[in-house]
Amino acid sequence: MNMKLTLLVVSSVLLGYSSFSQNDSTRQNNSQTEDTIYVVPSQEKIDIAILTPPEGFVVSESFNGYIDYQNSTAIIMSLLTDVNYIKLDEGMTDEFFKANKLTFISREKVKTNEGVTGLKYTSSFILEDTEFIRQVIYIGKLTNTIWINITYPKKVQELMEQELVKSIASVKFNIQKDEETK
Repeated sequence: MNMKLTLLVVSSVLLGYSSFSQNDSTRQNNSQTEDTIYVVPSQEKIDIAILTPPEGFVVSESFNGYIDYQNSTAIIMSLLTDVNYIKLDEGMTDEFFKANKLTFISREKVKTNEGVTGLKYTSSFILEDTEFIRQVIYIGKLTNTIWINITYPKKVQELMEQELVKSIASVKFNIQKDEETK
């Protein structure tokens, strides 16, 4: 049963990872339409050492982040360049959550131990009769944002939540792309 739940979490995380990606955000270029010039954000791998995971988490072999097999919890991280979290907030609408089959729970401000600010969105979804919590965290500065996607079964929320708050606060905003992507 625990292995099945873990496989469900990994599947939902990978599905969610693509669900939270915005169309055309995986490429970077400057675009010009008529007289307007704008920059298209891009998504890149980030060194996962920027975050200290809770006890029990190990580096995932399936995605850029950490996984806790015992509690069926995953933390996925990416770097979004050429966009700040305030701009990303504009896309976190009721329609966004409905389109991704998520039930919106809350939106709150976060701050790392280094003083870097961001936003955390909490939502829920059901997968094979199990309710999951999904947290999307954007932490950043003017032009770069760290995107953290956390998924765990609701039944472990009481145990997991305080540990995840500590991990989010531990984020170090020294942007370094993952060595494999250089």
